[in-house]
Amino acid sequence: MEKNLKILIVEDLESDAEILKRMITKEGINFVDRIVETKDDFINALSTFCPDLILSDYSLPQFDGMKALQLRQELAPFVPFVLVTGSINEEVAVEIMKAGADDYVIKHNLLRLIPAIKAALLKQKTIRMRREAEIALRESEARFKQIAELAGEVIWEVDTSGLYTYINRIGESLLGYLSTDVLGKMHFYDFFTPDVKDSLKKAALETFERKEAFRNFENPNLHKDGHVVLLSTTGMPLLDDHGNLLGYRGVDTDITERKKTEDALRESEKKFRNLYSNMAEGVCLHKLVFDTNGEPVNYRVIGVNRQYEQIMNIKEDEIAGKLGTEVYEGPVPPYFEAYLKVVKEEKPFMFETYYEPLKKHFLISVSPWDNDGFATIFTDFTARKQAEDDVRQERILLRTLIDNLPDTIYAKDIEGRKILANIADLELIGSASEAEIMKKTDLEIFPGAIGERGYTDDLIVLSTGEPVINREEDFTDGEGNLRWLRTSKIPLFDTQGLITGLVGIGHDITERKHVEEELRKLSRAVEQSPISIVITDIDGNIEYVNPKFTEITGYTREEVIGQNPRILKSGVTPQQEYKELWDTIKSGSEWHGEFQNKKKNGEIYYESVVISPVSDENGRIMHFLATKEDITNRKQAEEEIRQKVEELAISNEELSRFNRLAIGREMRMIEIKKHCNNFAARLGIEQPYPLAFLKEYENLPDAAVMAPNGDNFEMKE
Repeated sequence: MEKNLKILIVEDLESDAEILKRMITKEGINFVDRIVETKDDFINALSTFCPDLILSDYSLPQFDGMKALQLRQELAPFVPFVLVTGSINEEVAVEIMKAGADDYVIKHNLLRLIPAIKAALLKQKTIRMRREAEIALRESEARFKQIAELAGEVIWEVDTSGLYTYINRIGESLLGYLSTDVLGKMHFYDFFTPDVKDSLKKAALETFERKEAFRNFENPNLHKDGHVVLLSTTGMPLLDDHGNLLGYRGVDTDITERKKTEDALRESEKKFRNLYSNMAEGVCLHKLVFDTNGEPVNYRVIGVNRQYEQIMNIKEDEIAGKLGTEVYEGPVPPYFEAYLKVVKEEKPFMFETYYEPLKKHFLISVSPWDNDGFATIFTDFTARKQAEDDVRQERILLRTLIDNLPDTIYAKDIEGRKILANIADLELIGSASEAEIMKKTDLEIFPGAIGERGYTDDLIVLSTGEPVINREEDFTDGEGNLRWLRTSKIPLFDTQGLITGLVGIGHDITERKHVEEELRKLSRAVEQSPISIVITDIDGNIEYVNPKFTEITGYTREEVIGQNPRILKSGVTPQQEYKELWDTIKSGSEWHGEFQNKKKNGEIYYESVVISPVSDENGRIMHFLATKEDITNRKQAEEEIRQKVEELAISNEELSRFNRLAIGREMRMIEIKKHCNNFAARLGIEQPYPLAFLKEYENLPDAAVMAPNGDNFEMKE
């Protein structure tokens, strides 16, 4: 199982540290971390946490990146150190790199973070391997020096068949065999590893046949304990006076460690080449070109990596070795002055530019390289630039939208201080500009209880994460007017799920509140009305009745809702009258009339009814409203009057008949008074009325018309 990378992060801002950790996690790197921000914590972490990598900010309140780097050099020199900072000038960057930092990354260009980490880890690993190899080599050299002082390297002699005839004691330690086990018993090729034994033996004996000297003949040998020892052998033929081959004499040099070091260096170089070739940024190596006076006039492209080829849409073999003016087809190669300054001052430089021919935005990092050379690292951030422009446009669009909405919209930070307010919010508060209320809480913006209420709500939302939705609350605006708002406050969360603030929306419902108050008044008037009120749908199904209806009819509200008013029909009203009613109200007109209806208990009662259609804003009839007055008592009074009038007509007839039959004036008057008294008593009148009163109710004969004359009456013929 792969070991987790231990990363020590020197950072005082938790949010910045979280960003670094997310980017490393996204790359698929398994790691554990520790975050420190003071010198003591840093020193403690170096010894107790034992990091594999250090990521350090440059400037901290109680510590800084340069001090951290110096401590790393003293206490953990082999731990990779990458500076991650918000801003840094060229001089500081050079100073840090010279002080031993492996790389530095600007926080606004964190795309370089992962390549920088990988490069730093690989670099330190290679340095560590080199130092280990160098240490091994130095130890080996010391050992060989001591041996050489005593007996030199492995010195040997063999006969023409390759059988050892002499070997010094060094061979004993080199291959693990005592000289007594070797001399006269073993051939040089007996030590070769099985995989190459036959081929090397053949090559060596063919050399023997040609009596040729050989140098640095590399051959793998098996030590007595089984491990492989790589020897570099140099030998010369031993000839007698006649030139006949007697054998060979030579020396063996153990090159096992050297080979391992060379292999490690080759592997390291291969890794560096892979890193160079596979970097996310485009890399181009250049050399300055000078004129005959020694003045720099151009630069030559030495090589580029694959990413550079993709970014610039050009192949390395098309530009390698060519002048900048040839590659980029101009009298002066691009950015020549900037590149020249880097070489002269030996200071790295970074700048952003828009390259018109490719219509791309580049972040170019330039560093001195070799003699009179420089390396450029191209980061294509066209997409990011476009995304930033898109975000900027979206923000403008969003801000325009927010400022033109009639609702108040605002945002607050984690402490409840305003960080955004739209025009509607400013107008409601009575502020001339957004700057007047920025970074202020409701306690500072609003007086008294209103400010306390708003601030308390904010703290609850920010502490619990529970939103406030559509809360209706009264409010005094900037002009001192009482207003009503329907308020919602919703918490804002970051990518880690932590609350960072809230956004609020307030909808002015003052007008609605006024309407509701009017409706409440109307509702109370309807509920308390002395007449019955019935509302139906367009099919006549009852949707509402007021208490007076239930009082008069005896039906409860639950019994009649959904029913048709026909449940009150007594059967007396003609069907034609109902048809005229529906034709009238469906045409949009009011209908006036009377009904003789029946209560729940079967009792008959009379109603005076007005039915009106209720239309929506488009003139479409949605309901019918009936106002109904109980006129039963009035009807009964009218019936009583009618009956009394009929009785009066009968009395007048009797009086007329009496006048015709009476004889003599006095007798006639006596009889008339008598009848008048009887009639008055019948009507419940205490004093008799003049006969002129009776004239209005009776059709007396013309011959019997009487006129008043004081207390006396005269009969006129």
